[in-house]
Amino acid sequence: MVTSVALLVVTACTPSKSVEGQRRMAADSDPRYTNKAMLLLFEALVLDTLGCLPADDRAAIEQMPLQRMFGTTASEWRTVVAETLHLSPTFEVAVLDLWYRNSDEAQQKGVSYEPRSFAREFVDHYLEPGSRVDVWTDDALASAQERIRRRRPTSGCR
Repeated sequence: MVTSVALLVVTACTPSKSVEGQRRMAADSDPRYTNKAMLLLFEALVLDTLGCLPADDRAAIEQMPLQRMFGTTASEWRTVVAETLHLSPTFEVAVLDLWYRNSDEAQQKGVSYEPRSFAREFVDHYLEPGSRVDVWTDDALASAQERIRRRRPTSGCR
C-alpha cells in the first residue's frame, strides 16, 4: 500500500495517456483518493498544520502546478487549498485545537493517535453536510486559541 501523501497526490493529479494507465495508477494507491486530488491535498494541509507532513511530501506538492490545476489566485500550495475549499482564517485553530484535545484523550486512554488517522477523520468530518468543525460560538475561539497557546509540542509533530 502506498503511504506517501505526495505519491498519492501525484497519482491523483497526473494525467495519464490512457484510461488503462489511469486504472493502473489508481490501483497502486488508496481508492479513497481516485480522482480526488483535493481530498489528498486537504489531508496534507491538515498534516502540515500539525507539523507532521514529511518534507519530501511537501517538496513534491510544492512542485505541482496547483494554481493552474485549480484556477486560483493563490500560488503557494497551502493557500491554493485554502482558497479552493474556502477555508476560514481560523481553520488552523480548528485543526490544532481538535488535534490536541483528541491526542490528550487518546493518551489518557493509553492509546496512540496517529496524525494521518487524525487528518483523515478531520477532513471527513469537515466535509460532512452541516459540519460545524470550524464554527465558533461565544468565547469558543478565544478558548481554543488559549488551549493552543498553552500547549507545547512534545515531538516532531506539534
